[in-house]
Amino acid sequence: SLFSVQNIVVKNYLFIRIIGRILVTRTYNITIGGTGTPSLIPGFAGGNAISLDGNQFLSYGDVTDSCFGDVERCSKGVTIRFNLRLKKHSSKCYVFSNGGEEVSNYGYAMWFENNKLYTRTSNKKAEWTISTSSVKVEEFMQVEMSWSLQNGLQLSIDKNVKASSKRSISRPTSTYSAVKDFVIGGSSKRDKNCGMAIDSFTIVFASSDIINRVGIKAGK
Repeated sequence: SLFSVQNIVVKNYLFIRIIGRILVTRTYNITIGGTGTPSLIPGFAGGNAISLDGNQFLSYGDVTDSCFGDVERCSKGVTIRFNLRLKKHSSKCYVFSNGGEEVSNYGYAMWFENNKLYTRTSNKKAEWTISTSSVKVEEFMQVEMSWSLQNGLQLSIDKNVKASSKRSISRPTSTYSAVKDFVIGGSSKRDKNCGMAIDSFTIVFASSDIINRVGIKAGK
């Protein structure tokens, strides 16, 4: 089947400046939540990273009108990629979530626990979860999560696939809902915040195999 690049949405958020409780990007104002103020620091590949000290999170608000906020709308799958520098953590903390960790919701989530990076994607019927211990702390990694119904879930670090699984676990029949927020640096409940720096946050409304096939250059 042919895919035209025009149908594939790429949203790339370059962090420009912080004004009050807003992180300004070229296309979108992201809300800063929590206590204290994050800072902009030099990013991994030029530009700015935002440094969260474990007391802040970023909130995109309700993006459930697209694949960004609602995985059930991701007909071609989804890829989320960014550069990430994690601090050491003694307890579980969330890199991002829009409900993937919640028993009554569905969506994406990534968390850092016991020196492993986990990611999960769930929809209304099933959930996929994978993890890798190939994690560096206190230095930048290029992280990419990709999911599609056909190929399941894949996690890459520094452009090498570290974990993948087509196997899913069926979910009990229920009325699962999408969370009306996409949170970076926290769970979908905005807690369990990671101390971390992140830059070049990009979401592509297609799985990595499709991106590679049509040759989209989505971020560095």
